[in-house]
Amino acid sequence: MHCVTALYLAQEGSRFDFDYYLETHIPLATDFVGDNLIRWEVHRGTDEASYVCRTSFWIHSLERFQQMLAEHQETIFADLPNYTNLKPELHVEAVMGSGAVESHPAGRSGG
Repeated sequence: MHCVTALYLAQEGSRFDFDYYLETHIPLATDFVGDNLIRWEVHRGTDEASYVCRTSFWIHSLERFQQMLAEHQETIFADLPNYTNLKPELHVEAVMGSGAVESHPAGRSGG
């Protein structure tokens, strides 16, 4: 499993339309990734963060993702001006482990 992250770094005068991004761009991208997609997340940077937005796609196959990007990158990147004036940095990481914390009912301590 791999995680591909698009990082939009904060810059003076930058704009980012999260509504458009979540309602239009993410569905476009996830349609292209198809059944190679495990999950995705979009994070808005806080005032202290060096980024405006960080989006991560967990995928089964990096090779299939790279093939998809080669085929559809023109369409994906042509949509950028519709939601931002920033150019994303793409980062690819091999996922070495993951997990989730189970919620505990009120009054019950974990451990």
